[in-house]
Amino acid sequence: MTSILKSILLATFVITLPSVKALADVTSQQVWDGLRTAMVASGFKLRASETRNGTRLTIGDLQINKRFQDPGGDASGTISLSVSSLQFLDKGNGKVNIVFPEKIPVILRSNSPNDGAFEMQLNLTQRNLVITASGKPDELRHDYAAETVGLNLGKFVLDGTEVPGTDVLAELDIYDITGTSIRALRTDRNYTQNLSIGRMSYQGSMSIPSAAETRYNFSGQTTGLEFTGTTALPVILNWSDPLAVLTAGASFDADWRYDRAEGDMSSVQGGEKFQQSSEITAGSGRLALDKQRLLYKTKSAQSNLFLVMDALPFPISLSLAKAAANVLLPLTANPTAQPFNLGLSLSDFVMSDMMWALFDYEEILPRDSISLGLEVSGKIKLVHDIFSPEFIEALGQDNSIPFELEHIDIGQLHLAGAGAALEGAGRFEFDNSDFETFEGLPRPMGRFETELKGGNRLLDRLIDIGLLPKSEAMAMRMMLSMFTVPGEGNDILKMLLEVTQEGRILSNGQRIR
Repeated sequence: MTSILKSILLATFVITLPSVKALADVTSQQVWDGLRTAMVASGFKLRASETRNGTRLTIGDLQINKRFQDPGGDASGTISLSVSSLQFLDKGNGKVNIVFPEKIPVILRSNSPNDGAFEMQLNLTQRNLVITASGKPDELRHDYAAETVGLNLGKFVLDGTEVPGTDVLAELDIYDITGTSIRALRTDRNYTQNLSIGRMSYQGSMSIPSAAETRYNFSGQTTGLEFTGTTALPVILNWSDPLAVLTAGASFDADWRYDRAEGDMSSVQGGEKFQQSSEITAGSGRLALDKQRLLYKTKSAQSNLFLVMDALPFPISLSLAKAAANVLLPLTANPTAQPFNLGLSLSDFVMSDMMWALFDYEEILPRDSISLGLEVSGKIKLVHDIFSPEFIEALGQDNSIPFELEHIDIGQLHLAGAGAALEGAGRFEFDNSDFETFEGLPRPMGRFETELKGGNRLLDRLIDIGLLPKSEAMAMRMMLSMFTVPGEGNDILKMLLEVTQEGRILSNGQRIR
């Protein structure tokens, strides 16, 4: 429910309002005419009255409706908005203020032969929301600010039966909002956005009537949220097919950051209680998407997780000093190979002593923090667009690969903890004309090096605490002896894995294939 509420509010505030403003011109009538034309073109049906009083244009009893159909199923439904009064004020000097009512009811209805029917009434609220449009017709600047914007669940009807308000609750509130939006009309519609939010909080609960007491609660907040982004949209849109909008030239590039995020969740099910609290001191990210590529980056500072459950006699405490991830993927078929990247980094993962005591009560294992790092990059050539039916069909065939891997670089492989550490790096190139040497796969050529410190000592400790039988540890040591050689220093093992141009596989110079 939380993600649904966030999606509706952010879609309404971050997308709809800039769309309203992007259509604004120097007069109130042009603002309203542009908004009405855009919504009708997007499949909405409008009904309203218009009244002018001097420089004020009032749109009364505005009813907005749209039907939708699930492209992949039989579900259908409607979305309806009821706006009691929408005002456009000519301020002079080419400026227009847009004034929304303090409350806008939003009703979602859906019906599915498999999942049944539901009706959800949401209330979109605001306090002191002001939008001002200025500039010239082909490049407009819009400034907006609000003391609060909120979204709450007013009514929920499931299969014709209204769920009591005491059984379901969902609220989302955003405070201290300021932002700007600039629209430039060229061959497409270009939007530049800046948004600042002082605090965003949410809460919700749900009870399930049954013989065994069942209730779920959640709440949380994010502070110091900042967002910047650019969006390009084709002049003619068909939102019924989002992929068609993307392939027609739509693009999105956004950066965000926040000072702190925290959340709480609790439940009672069959008499058993569960509580969870989490916090992240700071975080940031970037998402860029167009028909050519997908780029995603995120990182966070100190993260803490605290759990209490009846199944355990003590609380669980976990912490992570830093976390980061990145993804770069090409999306469109291209005759030349395109770069890709996958990365993950987890630094200084720490468990509480009580957590360690579950499997190591005598503290045989060192209580070192655990770290993980992986960085993989390379170049890949797509034979088909990644969203095309041909690509999906090729994935399901045994002898068909819808892409050609040119090379792959393993820039970092790092795993450390419990007194041991593994490091690795390498590079392989691929011959996509040879699928016979390695049956069904392009022939690789390259090398991969690893170094393991403290591996044998870790095996001894796992035997001592009873997590690893001696027979399995012996098998692991035999395997290590076949593929590794001693390094410089105590309890250090190294491995060099090579694949030659002839298709031979060598381990530390010894042929194994």
